Amino acid sequence: MKRAEQALAHIAENINGKAVLEVACGCAEFSLCAAKTAESVTGIDLDYLRLPPQARKTEGFTFVIMDATNMTFADESFDTVVMYNAVGHLCAVLEKVLKECVRMTKNGGKIFVISSFGMDMPVIDEKLLPLLAKKQLSALGDIKVRQMMGEYIIYYRGKIAAYVCDNRLLVKLVPAAEKYILDAKREPPYAGAKDMLLVEEVDNREYLEGLFNAIYDELPAPKPKKKK
Repeated sequence: MKRAEQALAHIAENINGKAVLEVACGCAEFSLCAAKTAESVTGIDLDYLRLPPQARKTEGFTFVIMDATNMTFADESFDTVVMYNAVGHLCAVLEKVLKECVRMTKNGGKIFVISSFGMDMPVIDEKLLPLLAKKQLSALGDIKVRQMMGEYIIYYRGKIAAYVCDNRLLVKLVPAAEKYILDAKREPPYAGAKDMLLVEEVDNREYLEGLFNAIYDELPAPKPKKKK
């Protein structure tokens, strides 16, 4: 339980007194810890084979056999949705599961993907992060995300617009970006690279859409491909 308790401590304000859903809960390690302070905790999985005996007796915890890609709860049923050490098991259906998690979460609620498993990291790096970046900017239309040396390059209408590095969103340092992002911090995406501008309002879709549209004309044109 120690790792689950440590994870819980980091997001306690989103658990205490809240209606919580744990997706693909497995042995319900996180759920059983959360049930101590949450208003209610619901865990779902495809079967109950990994549930420990005490789970059935834990006050405030309810287990339901359910497919995470097709949840049967009403929309906006939960304040907080958690995937704890589960994302690696959901790789093949991750996009569908995330869509369902969003549907389950109340307006203003939170979704957390937490992992202490090595097997989860490739899925987080190669699938989850690009998927989230693309989803957040989906209204812009022509958005592509490409992995490079552990980081991610975001292309907007064929031009390099931003990088995702070390959990930071950095956009190209152009005059339009400096005007749009007030008091912007300059940071390199990696050691030895040119400074870019740190974007902190990553949860604000309208802000991001406005930013990318504002800087587009000033972004460098893509280099022509070399003829073979």
